[in-house]
Amino acid sequence: MRLPSAEPPLPSLHDPIFGEVRLARARLDEASPEVPGWEPLALDPALRVVGRCARQSPARRTLAGPAVRGSWSSESTLPPFEARLAQALRRGEMVLLTRPRSWGSSPGAPTPRPVPPAKPPPTTLRTWVGVRLIDAQRRPVAGIPVVVVDPAGASHALVTNEGGEARVDGIDPGVCDLVLPTIDGRDWGPAGPSEEGDLRLEVSEHPHSVQDGECLSSLARAKGFLRLHALLRHPANAELFAARQNPNVLAPGDLLTIPDRLARVEPGGTGAQHTFILSAPSVLLRLRLQAASPPWSTYALSVEGLEVARGELAAEATDVVAPIEHGARTAILTLAGDSRSERVLLSLGELDPWDSPLGWQARLRNLGYPLPLAATPGQQRRALSLFQREAGLVVDGEPGPATTTALRAAHGC
Repeated sequence: MRLPSAEPPLPSLHDPIFGEVRLARARLDEASPEVPGWEPLALDPALRVVGRCARQSPARRTLAGPAVRGSWSSESTLPPFEARLAQALRRGEMVLLTRPRSWGSSPGAPTPRPVPPAKPPPTTLRTWVGVRLIDAQRRPVAGIPVVVVDPAGASHALVTNEGGEARVDGIDPGVCDLVLPTIDGRDWGPAGPSEEGDLRLEVSEHPHSVQDGECLSSLARAKGFLRLHALLRHPANAELFAARQNPNVLAPGDLLTIPDRLARVEPGGTGAQHTFILSAPSVLLRLRLQAASPPWSTYALSVEGLEVARGELAAEATDVVAPIEHGARTAILTLAGDSRSERVLLSLGELDPWDSPLGWQARLRNLGYPLPLAATPGQQRRALSLFQREAGLVVDGEPGPATTTALRAAHGC
């Protein structure tokens, strides 16, 4: 539909919202010229303009001007003005034109109605993802670092709480990458059916010089391995373990090869908690408490502040076997009886090899022979002579191979 031509001159008036408006007949002739500078209003806003303007008599006469030609002979002989005009607009016979207007440009123009602000775009749905870590006995594992890479690519560093749980809130929905950055990827995995995780090389193998107080268990845990076989079965460590005879007893300066560590990346959908199992076998602490003498009648053993064993002392000897966590460094043995008690501090993993000076001296002390920490050569010979006599060996006070071998057998390691 073409807009009406500029002929004949069309009356105009002010509308409070659209400014200057005028009514004209619509033309279907494609050759009719358009009215420059004027735009047609859509039907709904045009009907509202007519309703506002026609109730004022000057406006009513102005709008009636172009409409009285043809079948509308005079206002007095027509149905109500608004109804007839609305019918013409709906049939497309008439069109209401408006001129784009700069507010405040003409004196006395009405104040424009404020334009409401645009509605903000709808906010994106935010959600969460959770991780739960348990051991082989289904117990929660606390204090393990967790990294969550959300669907937007942001990384979130977390640590599992006492319940073995960690959670990220306020992230975009989708699939996250879930990583335990300090644990070898072969030592943990989903507790149930899951998509296949991605294993990738994270740290390549390298030699490590054993420091004082380090043992195989503590080293494996510190390097991200929950199971010891990764270090035990590495070909580069075979000669060292053969020389030491007990892989749990290492000396400062021993060179241990740390194998490749793999990083596991597990997918995890948002809006859910994902459970993973740490496949760490228990480490056993073994103690032999020699024949009890009064007043001691009971014992209690705690490791890193957690009690792991308690019982009565036998008349001959008491063997204590208790599972402990990887990397545990200290234990306390409490002996009690007759309203008295004594606490003995045990430094785990600090026992040197049996054939080294510090190693055989520590074993003599553990077996109850009188030997202070800073023993003189004379004190050392007296303690060795006492052990040799009780073991049926040649008494010479020297730590020869026969003496250290027997001392290792009596001590248990």
